Order: sequence, then C-alpha cells, then structure tokens
Amino acid sequence: MASTYTDGVLYLNAGDSISEDLTYLGDLTGRTLLWVTLKKSLSDADSAALIQIEETAGLLYINGTAGTAGNGSITVTGAAAGNLTWALEAIESVKLIATAGKCYLDVKWADAAGDIWTLHRKKVLFTADSTRAVA
Repeated sequence: MASTYTDGVLYLNAGDSISEDLTYLGDLTGRTLLWVTLKKSLSDADSAALIQIEETAGLLYINGTAGTAGNGSITVTGAAAGNLTWALEAIESVKLIATAGKCYLDVKWADAAGDIWTLHRKKVLFTADSTRAVA
C-alpha cells in the first residue's frame, strides 16, 4: 500500500511493503550517491538508522543493523525533475514494529564535486500493526 499523508506528516505501517514516490526534488543529473534515511532521532548515527537506503547499494541499515541490499531500493524515475521512488520490503519493515512512533526522513545526494545536498525532509509517524505475517 502506498504511504499516506495527513497534516504534512507521512504515515507508514511497520510490517507493510513500503513504496513512496517523491517528485520535483530538483535536478539529480550528475549524482554520485543518493540516500533515503529514516531515523528516530536526528542525532543518531547513520549506522543506527531505522532505514537507510542508497541508490546503488540498496538497503544499508534496518533498525540499526546491516540490511539486506535487495530488500530496499531507490529508483530515479526522472533525473532532471528530481523524481524518485524509494521502497522497502515488508520482511524488513516488520523489524521496525518495536520502534513505532515519530521519526524523521530525509533524502540527500552527492554531486561529482563531493558536495552533499539535502533534497527533502519530513516528519514520519511509523505505526505498528497487529499482524506480523510478511510472507
């Protein structure tokens, strides 16, 4: 199921397959790295992220542990406009049930000069479901 927004907050369900389209973030042409990161606290290290996905490496971290690369992805659907879809498999998001609550998401990229830019940020409310079945 697609993510939902209410009052500017993104709502995601732990245990669901997640797919979120982001559009018009700015020109991504020439990027060397692209990340989507979700953290419980903005001061958390990347290695402690609830979710961190990198475009070429896939899922780097899930709930503060190493992720399975193929279970998370970023697909750029329009580089010049800055359109992308990030996705996470349910087998990974179910690991976040115990950490449900308010979180922070951002999208960052690196250009060929090595400069890092934040393209997008938002507050996220991660909710837990009763059903734990993911397959």
